[in-house]
Amino acid sequence: VGDFLQNAPIAEVDEAEDAEQREVVQWQTSDIFGLAGITDRASAAQHPRCVAISRQYRYPPIIADLVNDFCYDGLLESHQKEELGGQPVISFLDTSSLKDRDFTRTRGSWRCERTVDAAAELAAGICEGSIGYVTPYAPQAAAAQRAFRAAGLDIESGTSHRFQGREFDTVIVDLMQDERPRWVSAADLHGAKRAVSAAKLLNVALTRAKKKLYLI
Repeated sequence: VGDFLQNAPIAEVDEAEDAEQREVVQWQTSDIFGLAGITDRASAAQHPRCVAISRQYRYPPIIADLVNDFCYDGLLESHQKEELGGQPVISFLDTSSLKDRDFTRTRGSWRCERTVDAAAELAAGICEGSIGYVTPYAPQAAAAQRAFRAAGLDIESGTSHRFQGREFDTVIVDLMQDERPRWVSAADLHGAKRAVSAAKLLNVALTRAKKKLYLI
């Protein structure tokens, strides 16, 4: 039971040296759907032991439309028929003109203090409901959490993997993109392994929002 387009487990495994070890690595780094051959809407519909539930109740229809386009192949239907309140559900914050928007390599991953500052400034103006900050990289999530606490902001910060299964009224997704195309920009459910991983990561990040979604 679950979503066949959620993040697969993160596993630290040694390099496989023989057939038995390669089989173990496959189980450690794949989700149960992938192991059963369920990787997209078509394979879910065709699998004899899978019933694909199509109606979603958590997020607004425009978010369902977004993830339908690049992940679910039109599978999702929304219980909520229209956006509530007539206000924008998805907003973009362009950070390309920020000074010193440098990406710093940290423990094999990335962080960017300027987009953390932008997220904190944005969150300070959100007056109600729970707020989550989601990013692809653990060092960025940690830096954001420190900044939010220092500013007295009640915001949870985490990676897409950490927030899988969670939900917030408002979600700020830091896509962590600059002039160099990075992980999320490779999202393609029908691409190579890293592209599929990026698509699932982006899908989870976008669908944590119950009401509003901000993309940085």
